[in-house]
Amino acid sequence: MRTTLGLCLLLLSTECATIVAGTMQAIANETNVVLKDLRARLNTEDPFFRDTTLNLYLRTGYIFTENPDGTRSQTWAGGSTLFYESGYLRDWLQIGATVLSAQPIFAPADEGGTLLLTNDQDQMTTLGLAYGRMRVLNQELTVGRQQIETPYVNPRDNRMVPITFEGVVLRPRHDMVETIDYMTGYLWRYKPRQSSVFESFSEGLGAEQDRGLLINGVKVGASEGLTFGAIDYWISDTLNTAYAEFDWLSPSSTHDLTYRFVLNYTDQRSVGKQLIKGAPYSTFQISGRIAVSLGALTLRTAFSTNSDDAPIRSPFGSPPGHTALNDFNFERAGEDAIVFGADYDLSVVVTDGLKVRIEYGQGKDAVDPATGLPLPDRSELDLSLRYRPTSGPLENFDLRLDYCTLVRHDGGTPRRRDPFVGVIFTYRVPLL
Repeated sequence: MRTTLGLCLLLLSTECATIVAGTMQAIANETNVVLKDLRARLNTEDPFFRDTTLNLYLRTGYIFTENPDGTRSQTWAGGSTLFYESGYLRDWLQIGATVLSAQPIFAPADEGGTLLLTNDQDQMTTLGLAYGRMRVLNQELTVGRQQIETPYVNPRDNRMVPITFEGVVLRPRHDMVETIDYMTGYLWRYKPRQSSVFESFSEGLGAEQDRGLLINGVKVGASEGLTFGAIDYWISDTLNTAYAEFDWLSPSSTHDLTYRFVLNYTDQRSVGKQLIKGAPYSTFQISGRIAVSLGALTLRTAFSTNSDDAPIRSPFGSPPGHTALNDFNFERAGEDAIVFGADYDLSVVVTDGLKVRIEYGQGKDAVDPATGLPLPDRSELDLSLRYRPTSGPLENFDLRLDYCTLVRHDGGTPRRRDPFVGVIFTYRVPLL
């Protein structure tokens, strides 16, 4: 009954998304008639005004899932993002800002936890980005609320609003990066997906004290298709996470056959006054992935293995472990996981921008680090459909449908099956 209700609301949400897309396309067409004149006038102005970007993103999302304790989480939300970014003033200064909003459409008070709204199913409205970016000596210094794209600190933009960060970051100019890319910075606060409030990184790990995050990383393109990278995240008196990755992509052959091999390693440990719960501890994860692509088809397999001492913690973005799926990240202490998956690009046989993905993963041998007792094995089957056209009247349309089956095992026998149904629809209206 619950699954049927969830599927019905999913279909209703998809239908509403289609109606919204048609309406927004009409609005965008009308708006562009007006703003094209403004754009034409700006083309003769200083680059600070000439290169201005102003976009409105409209998003709706629905998620239904059954939880291990027998409760369910269910939310249908709608919202918008207004994104502004200037050009560079004298090739030196750029500013930007983004207002994020998520509002309840159907949000039962006792069915929170989907991360589309707050945990109490309340609305979210916040100034997610507000930054200045300065170019000096071929470097870019960004100060304020900003997006960060790294293995353990990133937007994880798969709900209504992404994770954003507040701090100062130095990188080389993105238009001048060739062989070596790097970043260094200090972030003092971050905003989770389910909150409009910025908090310290130590709070995000359960500590009451206020600690920020020091980040330093480098990525080297050793040769065509071959890269190495390493990055370190230091949260004073709380947690240090060191990460390294090797990535090799073979050149395309005459048969359009390519191979990709990725291997990464994470070392994570409590530091200083060890304010984090469960300290002192140190743990690690090793994960890897092999992918083979032939034309529109990609087949891959991945593995990960974790230390028995503690789980890997990744609250500040999507985890980089290659066995991380839609719900299970397979990061528990002692957990060994394997994942098989396939992607197929249906652009040629159906329509531009349509892709389908199927993945199956299983995690075994996890333990409770406090007691050493075994935890139930678990597995996940994901089916995902993504529609994001690259051209034509729907090129600003982005729709993702997910269906997952989450299984917890007891002695090799499935103990509980929890369904997950999700849809996220985004439409971009280019205002300027």
